[in-house]
Amino acid sequence: MPYNKIHVGNQNVIKWGGSLFLFSLLFFSNLVIGSTSLSLSQIFDALFNQGTPDVVTHFIVVETRLPAAATATLAGGSLAVIGLLLQASFHNPLADPGLLGVSGGASLGAAICILLIGINYSSAEAAIGFSVTILSAFIGAIIVTLLLFLCNKLFKNSLILLLFGVMLSYTLNAIVTMLNFQASADNLRSFFSWQMGDFSSLTLSDLPIFALLSFAGCLLALTQTKPLNLLRMGDDYARNAGIHARSFRAITLLVAGLLTATVTAFCGPIAYIGLVTPHFTRILFHTSDYRSLLPLSILWGGSIALLCNLISSLPGANGLIPINTTSSILSLPFLILLLLRWSRR
Repeated sequence: MPYNKIHVGNQNVIKWGGSLFLFSLLFFSNLVIGSTSLSLSQIFDALFNQGTPDVVTHFIVVETRLPAAATATLAGGSLAVIGLLLQASFHNPLADPGLLGVSGGASLGAAICILLIGINYSSAEAAIGFSVTILSAFIGAIIVTLLLFLCNKLFKNSLILLLFGVMLSYTLNAIVTMLNFQASADNLRSFFSWQMGDFSSLTLSDLPIFALLSFAGCLLALTQTKPLNLLRMGDDYARNAGIHARSFRAITLLVAGLLTATVTAFCGPIAYIGLVTPHFTRILFHTSDYRSLLPLSILWGGSIALLCNLISSLPGANGLIPINTTSSILSLPFLILLLLRWSRR
């Protein structure tokens, strides 16, 4: 028996090491691979200011690819945390960032700016419009989060709150669809660009606020591993251990809402990463202990987002493959395997 414990521990160490190595490889690949071919020496010169890197190389590596890789890492990790928190809080394995309407609130906020007011999100000269759109999307998501927080106090049953969130999501999406019909072709194109998801829209000057909000949400989630483990045993068990399920659900709603608002506002509504990553991590590491599951999900969420960003910016793609397209295609095989696994239980 001791040997088995040591063997399992060694397996987890190997998997942790492999996960860190894969993440590092994907992050570095995002700096190297792109529509413009650069040598490794050019990459290192631009990153560490060695030699005399030319202005174009410095712009490509430091001003474009590095912020995109950092954004993908933070967004993927945040989405994984959101999915994990919602799946645990509502005992629903299909819960994800778009389920409760928070992403819909961000979409409505962006739609009001782009489709109704006519702010051009995608034009190069619209730096102010870009900031206003992000702020509007963030406010829309926060308003929905606060509404869900209030409803959590009214509804004693988590299933009722979940159904309310689903209905709210459909309602918000219906309003966005109505705005689409009344918008001009240029505004529709701009809104479609935001809605398809993008990790490359943030600059180095935008990155600190995005990183601060993402780190804050993830750190808050990491402090909740003990209640998450207790809640896994059921609401009654958690209550007997001193954890009030509704109060804890309110905390998870606020954390998930903050992270959803941040990611959706800055990067657009990114599909499937928040849904798939917790299940993938749970199966790969054979654990349901949130002390391991939560940091591992953050790591793998960042890795999956980096892979999506890498595919979307491969040479010849010219940045035309939306992030939502790559995330959907990559997630589909795993979702099918997951459904087959559940059907055999």
